[in-house]
Amino acid sequence: MGDYADADDELIAELVDVVDGMVANDELELASRRDNTTIANRLFAELRRDAGVAIADWLVEQEVVVELYLDGDEVASRFAPVLARLGGDEPTPRWNEELAARIEEAPDDAAARVVFGDWLQEAGDPRGELVQIQARRAASPSDAALAQREQTFLRRYHSYLLGPLAEHEGVRATWRYGFIDELEAVLPAFLEARAHPSLRFLRRFVVSGRDGLDALVGKVPPRLVALEVSGAMGGASPALDELVGDLALEELASRFVNALVDLDKLRLPRLRSLYLGAWAVIGRDPSGWRAAFPALERLSLQCDVAYSDADLEPALAVLARPPARLTALHLTGGVVGPWVRRLVESPLLTQLVELDLSGARLDGLTHLLERHRAQLAHLARLDLRDAHPPDAIRAFAGLHPHVLLGSRLPAPPTFPHESYDEGDDDDDEAPDDDEALLEPDDERDREGDDDDDGAPPEVRFDDD
Repeated sequence: MGDYADADDELIAELVDVVDGMVANDELELASRRDNTTIANRLFAELRRDAGVAIADWLVEQEVVVELYLDGDEVASRFAPVLARLGGDEPTPRWNEELAARIEEAPDDAAARVVFGDWLQEAGDPRGELVQIQARRAASPSDAALAQREQTFLRRYHSYLLGPLAEHEGVRATWRYGFIDELEAVLPAFLEARAHPSLRFLRRFVVSGRDGLDALVGKVPPRLVALEVSGAMGGASPALDELVGDLALEELASRFVNALVDLDKLRLPRLRSLYLGAWAVIGRDPSGWRAAFPALERLSLQCDVAYSDADLEPALAVLARPPARLTALHLTGGVVGPWVRRLVESPLLTQLVELDLSGARLDGLTHLLERHRAQLAHLARLDLRDAHPPDAIRAFAGLHPHVLLGSRLPAPPTFPHESYDEGDDDDDEAPDDDEALLEPDDERDREGDDDDDGAPPEVRFDDD
């Protein structure tokens, strides 16, 4: 395989020449002469994304274009030679089931992924070169030239790598050794693309459905370690136990509004982090939390609906008989009162290291917390940022040595995972939309990785 960066530079240079010719012939007027390179680079990225774009229409939409004096057919003819070089058939995908199975058995084994990449490259599948590039980037994350080569490759094979996902808006993908490791998409996009090779080793999935996610039952990728699901208010929501099935999840977030979670059916022995946007939990077994989530370390509950004490009892049981490893609790919303009143006298408070009440309404609860100052003293962190009412919250400045007050704005992502870079059009060096859509995992590696296998670090799905 050749050096795609050089080939793309040649194509961009050709686009610059065409634009220059149109400007010289007074067929195109730009805000300034130097904007010819800007237009060429943007047009190149657009053509990589959509080879059928109407160039004349696209040009007049650009802010640096003052006037275009040619019709659409004439503009297309000027760019035809470059378009011919940009075109071509999609590559033929290749696959080795035996090597793929090795990755599934040991998803963190970088060597297994590189071996598969070598096989793909020898078989003529360009994905093999992407594996090679990203393996080198994992070893040398600060190599700017290698990063540029990766982005060039991702642009060139945009539709091939994303398959049906390329036709949908709002898709966010993080790549790891040639395959998508983390995906954010609406349900229709995923259902259309779920059999695509790029999703074979998907481990983290954020999915939303306008009318609920019943169609996802039985179709969740089998090797996920992190899953977030959400649906619109009023939309149907499947039972959570049906949705997750026998997945070996470590992180789960359910953002359905007013959905019930039956702990008698849900069993996730590896789960470490749980977010329930619908916090009315049902179950007959008062020890349901312990049985369902024995490894649970962090629990986040969105408390926005007022239920009777009887309805709340199965949920409040987590305070009386918490999982042994649960050390972080986040309560937020407008109806946290029942939880806080029970918490300050519960066994869970003694084992908590972190209590997060950020964003919660604490009307009538401030005096309660002050009375239990001694019980809160052992916490490593008490988070009261953006809690209400603000005047009462300010009185907590001396309540605890590790209290956090004020605001946590800019707000973190609503789901516990790192935010995606959606691009920036402020200057010519900002990443284009393809770069945001096809975000390599190493671009998000800010803190390094202590693993010795050269693999990028896993993305944490926690609340902070």
